[in-house]
Amino acid sequence: LLVYKYAGAVDAYIDTLVPLLEQVFAPAGIYLQDRTRSVSAEESAKRPPAALLTGKTAPTEFEVEEDGLRFLVDVTAPISPGLFLDLREGRRLLERVAKGKRVLNLFSFTGALALRAVRGGAADVTNVDAAARSHARCRQNLAASGMDPEACEAVAGDVFKHLERFRQRERSFDLVVVDPPPFSTVKGTTFSALEHWNQLAEAIAHVVVPGGEVLAVANAAALTEEEFLGAIGEGSQAAGRNARVIAECGLPPDFPVLAAFPEGKYLKVKLLVM
Repeated sequence: LLVYKYAGAVDAYIDTLVPLLEQVFAPAGIYLQDRTRSVSAEESAKRPPAALLTGKTAPTEFEVEEDGLRFLVDVTAPISPGLFLDLREGRRLLERVAKGKRVLNLFSFTGALALRAVRGGAADVTNVDAAARSHARCRQNLAASGMDPEACEAVAGDVFKHLERFRQRERSFDLVVVDPPPFSTVKGTTFSALEHWNQLAEAIAHVVVPGGEVLAVANAAALTEEEFLGAIGEGSQAAGRNARVIAECGLPPDFPVLAAFPEGKYLKVKLLVM
């Protein structure tokens, strides 16, 4: 069991929470990942690994299953174990709409969305991510799920630069999937969900076919629903397109939002036609 700590105030309750978690989930072990301080992507890579609170030491890698697909995870990894559980409904949505489409998957990470597109019958899937190790993990996840590990084209590098290359080469896609981190820095290029979603939407509009679809994900609590849609609308119009929402989803039932803490509804998933 992996527990995230986002506020130092939780420290006073750890000794009370751990026995309760053991009672409810009966895990082999419980790890704690400290996220009390917001840091840059470079600093995230230097975070200490999750600490074992109780129970057995977890293997470095092991498989987990979601809807019949298998993923390798590392619960001690300082950034992410390798699978974001909160985006489950978004992945299911993608699988339902991918059939027969040329899919471009931006900020592809370990390929959880890519696997859904492949199983959903996509004509082809192109993953773009700055980290070569993420592409390697995607191939491992494909193999673990009984799929061809080379089912996806892997493109390593900056998303904006590759979008411009696709545009120059007149390469287009039927469906673009985009799930950027709230903040990242790659070789001096910074992306902030609060500041750059309009630019990202404009770049995407140049490579999606007219009438094509975009599955856009924002997981930044500070980016409101209105700001998110406004940025997409602004960017798509700058490229001569109009974007309209045709489906949406959010957090699954095991990520409840407290009425007294509406900021907990941080995840926004929109399927748009451009």
